[in-house]
Amino acid sequence: MPDVQSASFKERRRWRKDDSEVWLKNESRAKGDTWVLFFRKTRKSDGKRVETKIPIGLVKDLPQIRDAWAEVERLHPHINEINSRRGITLADLAQHYAEHELVDHTESINAKAHTTVLSYERIIRNRLLPKWANRIAPGIEPLEVEQWLKNLKRERKFANPTLDKTRRVMSLIYKHGQRYGLIPRNQESNPMRFVRCRTTSGYKAMILTPEQAYAILLNLQEPERTLTLLASGTGLRISECLGLHGRTSVSRTQ
Repeated sequence: MPDVQSASFKERRRWRKDDSEVWLKNESRAKGDTWVLFFRKTRKSDGKRVETKIPIGLVKDLPQIRDAWAEVERLHPHINEINSRRGITLADLAQHYAEHELVDHTESINAKAHTTVLSYERIIRNRLLPKWANRIAPGIEPLEVEQWLKNLKRERKFANPTLDKTRRVMSLIYKHGQRYGLIPRNQESNPMRFVRCRTTSGYKAMILTPEQAYAILLNLQEPERTLTLLASGTGLRISECLGLHGRTSVSRTQ
């Protein structure tokens, strides 16, 4: 067990996915012994690599090294740097967006529902990254995105609302990048401002008699039969139905 009272104690780690080296060290400060996170970053004035540090918390509140590392993860300090020579890619923006927006913030005024988080993660993982991950984000052209959406509709039979949701998630990633200063805050750096996409569905409702509806229900297998009964009896959307768990309870008065 390391001696956390020793001011010389420190532990090094590799930071997340970019292999940056960071280390924790406890220092004596006015408020008491404090865990401090150290890392190196490039100084903009002369391009030199310099040591930078961020106070994490008091040793009396975080007595073990593992407690201090857990606090580092909770605080999520912005350490990873974008390679300016390479340029920021859509994968860079998407990762930063996921780390800051698609997490459980119980006290956040913009907290997203769990089903929304899962839906956005699927769109990013299964649609956006396979196509755009390595492209320089500001260099993606609006017409490229529009053609890609048309291809998804033709080849994968995506409905207009599904395509529009894909466009909106991609737009949220760009807006997030501009908000954090990862890309310039101008129109040219956000191609999604110029991407057009139909939002209305071509679906036409078919009216069934009670006898026809019952006959269809009898021919459905599980779990489709239960999902159909649940959606028709409660008015829940399919994403809400799929988000329910076994422990979910419904009051008889509702």
